[in-house]
Amino acid sequence: DLSSFSDHDLYRATFKFHALDKDDNGKVYLYMNDEVYVDIGNKELYYHTFENTVSFYFNFTSQTWQVYINDETSPRKEFLDSSSTNICPRIESFYFDKSKGIRITSIKSQFTTGVR
Repeated sequence: DLSSFSDHDLYRATFKFHALDKDDNGKVYLYMNDEVYVDIGNKELYYHTFENTVSFYFNFTSQTWQVYINDETSPRKEFLDSSSTNICPRIESFYFDKSKGIRITSIKSQFTTGVR
């Protein structure tokens, strides 16, 4: 529950992972909770030596989530979420071939407060 951290300005959760191989049918789901998530088709991911980065940002003032994927300058998705409960960053992947999929490098979360 993020309400206990309301004295902060921003919460960020960042997922870093590698897509092992091109698979037109594969899909990756990244969640903060059951309502705040993004799904990415494997065609949209970087492959092999290039790391993929997906970041979720929660702004405590506006009570909004923004999701950024790799080098995108605009958010892929935005959510208005005034409750922000049951936060549990997680990643799921679905691939038909076991030789394809993802290798997770890191999952990090951080709370920040602006300088006043």
